[in-house]
Amino acid sequence: MIVLVTAANVQDRDGARPALEFLRDLYERIVLVWADGGYAGRLVDWAKERRFDLEHTVRPEGWRLIVLGG
Repeated sequence: MIVLVTAANVQDRDGARPALEFLRDLYERIVLVWADGGYAGRLVDWAKERRFDLEHTVRPEGWRLIVLGG
């Protein structure tokens, strides 16, 4: 898992680029990345150019995210 903390005014899809580049540097064999629908548009094309398959996921109905700590 790669975590990148950015300023609040940075869009998720813009922050994804440096995170994916870092991921590629660490694990060059990774080709599939799951992301939610916010990671769309030009990011998908950008990821393909770098040999990533950016696949959008949908949270199953009834599931919810719980964040611990903080």
